Amino acid sequence: VINTAVNYTVGFVKRKLEVVAEFLADESVKSRLLADKQWVEGRPGYTWARAMETARFMRRLGAGKDGVTFLDKLRQVLTQIGNSLGYVRMVRTAGMRSMAGSLDYLEACPWLGGERKSFADAGGKSELVKAAEDADCEGAVVEASALAENAARSVRRCFE
Repeated sequence: VINTAVNYTVGFVKRKLEVVAEFLADESVKSRLLADKQWVEGRPGYTWARAMETARFMRRLGAGKDGVTFLDKLRQVLTQIGNSLGYVRMVRTAGMRSMAGSLDYLEACPWLGGERKSFADAGGKSELVKAAEDADCEGAVVEASALAENAARSVRRCFE
């Protein structure tokens, strides 16, 4: 599911970047941006007045069929690109967080090459492990409580 979402988003971003490249390739836009580049080279920074002048120039380029200026459409496309990248990061983080809880179980799987560890012998016993020991539970219950504590600690690390 994650790969499908990411691949779809990459295609979406690619199409949007083509729109941005087409806008920047327009001769009037390119000439204005090159003029601004030359203007900035002799000065310490880009002033607010120059930015407003450039924005007015871009607005004069016209508008689409829906009445929205090309500059505003560019802003919308750039916002969509940013939101898409944020979505991919969110999906990636959610996948990592969902997998983090099972890491302790995977480390203990003997068929994956891991050694069967006794989590109760890890030292620094938690309240859950102490409660299991105080209740005179079987060794497997104590070990399961230590495993549950380690899994909870792993999940907590993801949110820190």
